[in-house]
Amino acid sequence: MQLSAFNDLRKTLSDFPVVRRLLLMNDRGSDDPVDNDGLEIAVDAPEATDTQWREIVDIVKRCEFELSSEPQRLSDMTNAMKERYIREATVIFDQSDSPTSPT
Repeated sequence: MQLSAFNDLRKTLSDFPVVRRLLLMNDRGSDDPVDNDGLEIAVDAPEATDTQWREIVDIVKRCEFELSSEPQRLSDMTNAMKERYIREATVIFDQSDSPTSPT
């Protein structure tokens, strides 16, 4: 896994103020959060419109890494799944404390 792909993704998503965080989960149990096997991404963008969400998903899918599933919207997850991501995932992008992010 090349970290440049994550850097490109972070740079691109920083143009979307509705995206608060991007969480990366390696669902296959590897200790390496950027190991290609079993990568899942959750996007914390609760205020994103359907159009914005489709654009965000398209951007994530165009990145140079393979996901084991479609990007997940954190706000659409069950409470248990959301808690698991918050507890176990690696935050690869966070603008939730940015003055321009929604409150």
